[in-house]
Amino acid sequence: MPNAVSALRAPSRHVLAFLLPLVLGLTACGGGGDCVEEDPTTAAPIGAPSAPSSPPASPTPPPTDDPMSRYFGQWAGPCNDILTQIPVWVPWATTWTGEVTSQPGRFELQWVSSGRSDRTTIEIVPARPGVLTMISTTRVFPNSTCSYAVADPTSIQVQPTIFSEAAFVGTKFVDGRDADKFQITSPDGTRSQLMRVQDDHLYEGDFSFGGDPEGYPYTMKRDPSLERLPAAP
Repeated sequence: MPNAVSALRAPSRHVLAFLLPLVLGLTACGGGGDCVEEDPTTAAPIGAPSAPSSPPASPTPPPTDDPMSRYFGQWAGPCNDILTQIPVWVPWATTWTGEVTSQPGRFELQWVSSGRSDRTTIEIVPARPGVLTMISTTRVFPNSTCSYAVADPTSIQVQPTIFSEAAFVGTKFVDGRDADKFQITSPDGTRSQLMRVQDDHLYEGDFSFGGDPEGYPYTMKRDPSLERLPAAP
C-alpha cells in the first residue's frame, strides 16, 4: 500500500518526460494550436539583443552626375530699389538759342526712391531628365535695403509664387565658353534663354544686342542674375 501511495504522489519519470515538452510547446505558442515552427539554424539565442529595425527608405536623391545638378538649390536675385514718379516744381529753365533766355517754372515728373525694395528668390529642382522646375517668389520690403532686421515681418509683402519650367536643348559657345540653351515656359509664354553657373553665381543671356536666328542672345550679362544661397543646416 505505501508503494501505491508513493506512486500516486510522484508521477512517473516517463510521464514527466512526455508532458514537459508538451507544456513548453503550448506556452511558446500562446496556448493556441497555430504555431509556426522556427528554424533552429536561424533562431536568435535566448537573451541575445534583437536586431534593430531598418530605417524607412529616404527619397531617392537626384544623380550627382546629372549635368543639370549645378542649377539645383536656392538662388536669390539682387535687391531692387522700388522707384516712383513724383511731380517736382522746376522754377525756371534756360535754353540756348543764340542767347540765354528764361522760361516760366513748371512741374516735371522725376523718378525717386519710394523707400521700398524687393528681392526675388528662386528654388530650382529637377522635374524630369533635362527639365528644371523653377519656383519664383518675390518679397517687397518696407525699406530700401531688402532687410529683415529693420522690418516688421508682417509688413513684408509676398507676391504670388510663379512656377516655370526650363527645358535643356543644347549648348552655345558664348564669350569664350559654353552656355546652356533653355526653352523656358512660364505663365507669360515660352522664351529662349542662355544660362551659365560660375562660382555659385547664375548668369543669363543679354538681349541688348539682339538674338540669333534661333532666338538666343549673342552674349551673356556681365553681372550675375542670381546668387546661390547657403544650404539650410
